[in-house]
Amino acid sequence: MLPVQGQAETIYNVSRVLNQYEFKLNEINQKIWSNPELAFTEHNAHDNICELFESLGAGY
Repeated sequence: MLPVQGQAETIYNVSRVLNQYEFKLNEINQKIWSNPELAFTEHNAHDNICELFESLGAGY
C-alpha cells in the first residue's frame, strides 16, 4: 500500500500538537486513572476531556 500524499506531514503535525499539549493530556490521563468509571458511566472522564477541548477553543 502506498503512503497517502501528505501522510508524513500529517504525522509530523499530529506529533507536534500532542507534544505541545503533553502536560494537559497527562493531567487528564491521571484524573481518569485515579477515578475509574465503568460500563458507559464515564461522566467525569467525559467532562475532563470536554473541558480540555473547550479550553482549546474547539466547538462541537
